[in-house]
Amino acid sequence: MSNTLKFGNGEWYGKEGTILAYNDENNNYKPLLFDFDRASGATRVNKEGLIETVGVDQPRVDYKDDSKGALLLEPQRTNLTLYSEDLSNSYWAKQNGSITSNVIASPSGIQNADLFTENTSNGDHAIFDVVNYFVSGTTYTLSFFAKANGRTKVEVASANSGTCPTGRFDLQEKTATATNTSFGAKIEDYGNGWFRCSVSRVAPNSGIDLPYYAAVINFGILDYQGNGTSGMYFWGMQTETGSYATSYIPTQGSAVTRVADACNGAGNNQVINSNEGALYYESTYTDGSDYNSISISNTSGTEKCRIWYDNTNLVFATYVGGVNQTFIGYPISKGITYKIGIRYKLNDFALFVDGVKATNIIVSLGGVSPANSYNKLNLNSGDINNKLYGNVKDLRVYNTALTDKELQALTS
Repeated sequence: MSNTLKFGNGEWYGKEGTILAYNDENNNYKPLLFDFDRASGATRVNKEGLIETVGVDQPRVDYKDDSKGALLLEPQRTNLTLYSEDLSNSYWAKQNGSITSNVIASPSGIQNADLFTENTSNGDHAIFDVVNYFVSGTTYTLSFFAKANGRTKVEVASANSGTCPTGRFDLQEKTATATNTSFGAKIEDYGNGWFRCSVSRVAPNSGIDLPYYAAVINFGILDYQGNGTSGMYFWGMQTETGSYATSYIPTQGSAVTRVADACNGAGNNQVINSNEGALYYESTYTDGSDYNSISISNTSGTEKCRIWYDNTNLVFATYVGGVNQTFIGYPISKGITYKIGIRYKLNDFALFVDGVKATNIIVSLGGVSPANSYNKLNLNSGDINNKLYGNVKDLRVYNTALTDKELQALTS
């Protein structure tokens, strides 16, 4: 077998507008560039574990969960919270407490995190913003970074939600709980005592709402006697449309949009074999609503192998002249990292996920594309649609079909 295209696995080379895949057979290094596009800046976690902003069209290799890094690809999202880092601004209402600005270093490494300190009143101790952009039936995700300072528990409520609170977070136990089955809550450790907490919910009403962040002693009991000294550090407040929190989008007085990432077109017909071959990748899908895809194809996308995730299953399909030849499914879930491998060869196709061979074969006509048809590897469906959203840690193309044993070993 010959591994003719490599991408990632700790070897990252990117600049504005491109990120590098390569072929290094016989010690002869050949660059194979992906075109990369994002018409805005965006944030990532760098090698030092800090959140930083990169510029327009700069690929984001994110080191949040892996020291080797992963290419981060996300859909377009807008942070609707107008002051994400300045809780002293009058945009943020304070209840039975006060804000001290720029007290400690935030997850960005800059001393710009604010401290909320409770007063001595007997009541709920909280910050909140009054918003009027919620639309009934639309899913929103609220997220924020928090660090304990005497108080280790925080509840996220919404005064117009009909169910209050919507999320409970214990920074000491590192747990997140949603109090209604229509909500989802998540907590992520960002180091140095910082946690990103997020809660997703469907808005039951349109118009004015009160996203509400309250430090508590016991969950379910917002009111308590404050001591005048305890509280919690906050930073990076974000409200976005969607069912999960994406990378942090800073705001300073107005909503800010991060444009979607797009990565296309590495390789050529010298490194991608149309008659037989294999593809391996290690990836985490964060979104399954748009048939997130990876493909090897011709220029028009009529000849291709394609793998996509549809919110329920991973699907491997091949097309010859636009006609479906193979269709194999395997159940997976978003938010989990998988090792995935496929084989394509005349009358011989396979999909492996984490060492297990998929047996749900729906279509099996067995045809393969003509020689020299495949000339590119895309992080989409081969026709710029159905972009991959999630991350890619390792991606490899082989110009010969791997055996079951080889694919099992590669994906285990």
